[in-house]
Amino acid sequence: MKYLFILLIMIGTISMVSANDLCQELIERTEVVEDASIPRYLPYRNDKINIFDPNEELIGHLETSNGKVESIGCEALDEPNIHAYISDLEVIDIILDSDDPLKELNARLKEDIILEGQSFGSQTKLVVSRMFIRIASLF
Repeated sequence: MKYLFILLIMIGTISMVSANDLCQELIERTEVVEDASIPRYLPYRNDKINIFDPNEELIGHLETSNGKVESIGCEALDEPNIHAYISDLEVIDIILDSDDPLKELNARLKEDIILEGQSFGSQTKLVVSRMFIRIASLF
């Protein structure tokens, strides 16, 4: 019984540490910094995005404004217009290392990356942007 209690405490501690570690690792892997320009082919130019793991635990956030990264960090944004769910960090590596990142992003949007608009306007924007990414990935 004593070992079970210790294991539960360790799992809880690992979970608390891993979310922040996951956030820091995501920031490092993507090499996103504040004031970086958003690629023109991505329509997420004025958005507040909270990023979650599949268990709906917060990983971090990305806020864009006027086509640039306004902020990126490990805390939640108030009133985000998009929630992004990422299956694991390897998905990010696969997209970044791909010969055609846009095509790979399109493939991953079906399974490993789920974007949910938090309002009617952001839901509509996501539908249009998915169509745009699908069409652009064909070329």
